Amino acid sequence: MASPGLAIAVVARTLGQAVLLLLPAFYPMMLLSGAFTPPESTSVVLRWAGLLSPVRHYVDFGYQVLFRGNGLAYVWPQIAGILVLGVAVFAVSVRRFARLAR
Repeated sequence: MASPGLAIAVVARTLGQAVLLLLPAFYPMMLLSGAFTPPESTSVVLRWAGLLSPVRHYVDFGYQVLFRGNGLAYVWPQIAGILVLGVAVFAVSVRRFARLAR
């Protein structure tokens, strides 16, 4: 979850702006993650939107490991999802930071 925080820090100019940007960014991530309601109870569009949240992959990973006792053979899609999203957001943040530093 460091990459979304870095992205917000790159966009915001002050600490107050960063805190205010956290609310519309992280609340939908949490609500679409499946931690509060099962993703199967939401619409198809919201299920697909939830896959863009690293929290969704983390919650799925946690359920697989803690409640089902599954190993790496079952949780590799969640790990891959977290890595892909993290690397993508980190790359965009670093690129934007490099553009601002010039």
